[in-house]
Amino acid sequence: AYEIKECDWSSDVCSSDLSGDRTDLITDLDGSIPVKMACHADNVSGVATATNTTDTSVVAAQGASTYFYVTGVSVVNTGSSTTLITLKDGSGGSALWYGIAPAGGGYNFNGGNKALFRTSANTALYFACGTASTTVYCSVTGYKSKV
Repeated sequence: AYEIKECDWSSDVCSSDLSGDRTDLITDLDGSIPVKMACHADNVSGVATATNTTDTSVVAAQGASTYFYVTGVSVVNTGSSTTLITLKDGSGGSALWYGIAPAGGGYNFNGGNKALFRTSANTALYFACGTASTTVYCSVTGYKSKV
C-alpha cells in the first residue's frame, strides 16, 4: 500500500517523516545490501575479427564519464598457429586481459554477474593477436555504467 504524505514544500522534510515513519533496509542472509548489476538497456556487446597483429576495436567508447565492464570473452582462432590475445584499454592502450587462442580452437570465459575488468571512462575496448592468423574472432559482452 502507498501512503500520501502532507508536506510543507518550503522545507525538505515532510511532517509525517518526523512521526517515526521509516523504510526498512533490505539485506541478504550475510547482511550485504543487494546491488543491481545492470539493466538490459545498459548491456553492451561487440564482435570483431583480425588477421594480423593490429589493434582492432571490439566495443566502442560508451560516452563521457562512462565505463565498459566486461563480463564475458569468447575467442576463436581459425589459423594453424596458436596466438596470444590481448584485450586493451583503447588502441595502443594498456593490457586489461590476456588469453591464449590455440590453433584451430579458442576459449570462452564468463564472469557471470561479476565484471572481469573495465575500460577507462569513454574508452573503446580493443583486441590484438600476438601473431598473424587466418582469422581470429573476438566477442565480448558486458555493461556500461557511470560508476
